[in-house]
Amino acid sequence: MRKRLISNLTVLLAGASLSATLPGVGLASPLEERLGVERFEPSRLRRPARKGILELAAKKKKKKKKKAASGQDDSSTTPGETDDTSGGADSSASDADVQKAARVNPTPRTESAPGDDQAKPAKGSVKIEAEGRAPTEGGPRAPVGRYLDVSIGGHAFSRSLTYHQQVTPALREYQPRVLGDAVLALQYYPGAQFSDGFVTNIGLEVNVEQAFGIQSRTPDGTNFPTTIHDFNGGVRVRVPLESLTPYLSVGYGDQAYKLSGATRATLILPDTDYKYVRAVVGAVVPLSSGVSVAASAGYRYVLSPGDIKTTYFPNLNVAGIEGNLYVGYALDPSFEVRIGFDYRRYFYTMHSKINDPFIVGGAIDQTYAGSLSLAITLGGADHPSSSSSSSSSSSSSEEVPPPPKKKTKRPKMEDGSAAGE
Repeated sequence: MRKRLISNLTVLLAGASLSATLPGVGLASPLEERLGVERFEPSRLRRPARKGILELAAKKKKKKKKKAASGQDDSSTTPGETDDTSGGADSSASDADVQKAARVNPTPRTESAPGDDQAKPAKGSVKIEAEGRAPTEGGPRAPVGRYLDVSIGGHAFSRSLTYHQQVTPALREYQPRVLGDAVLALQYYPGAQFSDGFVTNIGLEVNVEQAFGIQSRTPDGTNFPTTIHDFNGGVRVRVPLESLTPYLSVGYGDQAYKLSGATRATLILPDTDYKYVRAVVGAVVPLSSGVSVAASAGYRYVLSPGDIKTTYFPNLNVAGIEGNLYVGYALDPSFEVRIGFDYRRYFYTMHSKINDPFIVGGAIDQTYAGSLSLAITLGGADHPSSSSSSSSSSSSSEEVPPPPKKKTKRPKMEDGSAAGE
């Protein structure tokens, strides 16, 4: 029994070595024949590739059509033609067997390259999105506007003080004649330089008019040195709109017409020194070709008119108004030439009584002036730019769509279904 077992084992090992040496030969070993074991053919493991299977199926179909057309028997084959693509095994396989083999052992699918069956991300889309988006800043800026406006120039003016319902004949009037002084106007918005929000539209305003070397002369030829000035300053608030910039200015001022000299006491003409609080509304309107127009009107609440009340008319009431208009032409973004017109008017009600030294119903003190000045401006135009609103809408990013997918054509079976389905 032991010898028989050793003999069978020897035959089995010899058969195994022979199978390993000749894998394509489909011979059964003596032991396999004795034991009735079915021969395991390695060719069954090596299924034909998908392409070979499809070609085999196509050839068989074509061959059957030719045979059906010629009336030949399906079992006959053309000399030299073979149906076996796997080393001669299973040469009479039908279409159903081929399709079954393709489904059981499909060809491993290779990794598709990006852009074939998958959407390849567009490399330029990230870059374009970064370029299309507007650069962000630390915070939103206030509407574009000037933060500094300084104008220096000269005035040519005429002042008159006249009475109506005059009872006292000795009281002199101040008759108009052309005089001159220097003018300076300053508007400064510190918030527009150092901050954000509405505070950028709150500024400081200073206006100075000062005459030098003025002499007032009486009809008899006597001259009296005359002090003439108008100083005011306050807070200015602007509201930048698309086509204009309205503003409001509130402040305090001092306007004086005072005479002096050795014989001043003999001259019956009151001095005026108005201490007032002013409120002014105005607007700056930019036009085409660098031209701009500014206009304003204001009220002056007189706190004290000076010597005209303390010495001449103790019961008077007085108030004032003002108006300004100028046209500017921008030489460049920082310099502007301006031609202007100013008007000041104080109107009196004297409330004179019988015992008063001077009896007058009322008076008008008014000044007309024309000016020429050069302005230095910093910070841009005095109104918002129309392009600033449209730039925000164009800052949204746009992503370039990826290129269209390239579809790879999959080989189809004769029945129209894709291989491997």
